[in-house]
Amino acid sequence: MSPENKKQISMKKILTLTLMMLIVSISNLFAQCGGRYQTETFADTVSTGIGYGSNTSWTGGTTNLTLDIYQPLGDTLAARPLVFFTHGGSFQTGTSADVDVVSLCHHFAKRGYVTVSINYRLGFYPIDSTNATQAVIRAVQDQKAAIRFFRKDRSTTNTYKIDTTQIWVAGSSAGALTALHTAYLDQISEVPASLLAWVNSNGGLEGTSGNAGFSSDIRGPISLCGALGHATWMTNNDKPMCAVHGTADNVVPYGTGWAMVGTFPVVPVDGDSTINAYAPSVNTECHLLTFIGAGHVPYAGTSASNLAYMDTTVNFVSDFLYHHLNCYLTNVPEIKDFSSSIEVFPNPSTGNINLSFQNYDNKSYSVELFDQLGRSIQKYENQNAKELTLSTSNIHAGMYFVRIRKGDSFAEKKVLIY
Repeated sequence: MSPENKKQISMKKILTLTLMMLIVSISNLFAQCGGRYQTETFADTVSTGIGYGSNTSWTGGTTNLTLDIYQPLGDTLAARPLVFFTHGGSFQTGTSADVDVVSLCHHFAKRGYVTVSINYRLGFYPIDSTNATQAVIRAVQDQKAAIRFFRKDRSTTNTYKIDTTQIWVAGSSAGALTALHTAYLDQISEVPASLLAWVNSNGGLEGTSGNAGFSSDIRGPISLCGALGHATWMTNNDKPMCAVHGTADNVVPYGTGWAMVGTFPVVPVDGDSTINAYAPSVNTECHLLTFIGAGHVPYAGTSASNLAYMDTTVNFVSDFLYHHLNCYLTNVPEIKDFSSSIEVFPNPSTGNINLSFQNYDNKSYSVELFDQLGRSIQKYENQNAKELTLSTSNIHAGMYFVRIRKGDSFAEKKVLIY
């Protein structure tokens, strides 16, 4: 047999193994989730007008911030994933009761998620790039305060029983811009120089809208007809995302172009297709559902066409979320996911697996390797080195999970061994 044929057979074996592991992973995940999250098996209940903070409006007054919480009725699970669905309106109008976000909140609460629609600070004038960018940052600050609200709840009264490793921020139109900037505008160096002084004097990127002292970290964003100031704000191994967008969107561009307020082009942005094209270059997961020929937010409304787009959107987002759930965790403490600070290599691997900790602080940590069925394969306790090698000499080929704990922090990485 020629070396080339051997190579082809070897690659076929790898691809076959990968596919088999993916099928096993999906099957096991469904079993672990007990059928939750993919079908609407619950009724839901809604609590409206819950205060989560306050801050100064663009006119100088005080805006009291509220949110609405949707929960699966009768649910007894101790730790539920949380998804925000933040409304649109060009940062000028809209409320937590907008028809599209209300529909999304109901759909996902009935699938077993806790869902939330927030009110955030609106308004800016004159309508130009500087003021529009300030409006986006105000919305991000409010969104982060709402995230902190639920982490505070988890560590105190635990009223809402949130899995704090599974907080996702989704949004529609302006709400999608809010979600994407919450995820990827995470360095003060990314703020335009002309706005740096304003941002620093208004609480920085975290803001001062409420619930200080708690993390605003999220698992990832979901963009429904959204955009990012610059796709390059997504960095190496960044948070996973998914998006839906119409190619004929004349409000928020599908590709790169101007975001509009009415008939006014206000700020150049990279739409979802530009972000999706850029993501592989920084090794970041991004899934885009393109609505060919569709305009802005085609899923918003009550027509048969709107409802069909909504069903497609719900199913697409649901499938994306489903493959990122931690269904085997039943009692999650208040923790911080620090996965992005850990490098795992090589992955896939034919030999040992190496872990490397960025900015290691000399605090001890533990590492545990699990198989697809959640069985512990290896344990490494009280480690205190910046790098650690996991031996795979006695491990069969397959997909595994490396779980790292350091104090109250948590990280998990998926690895493929063949």
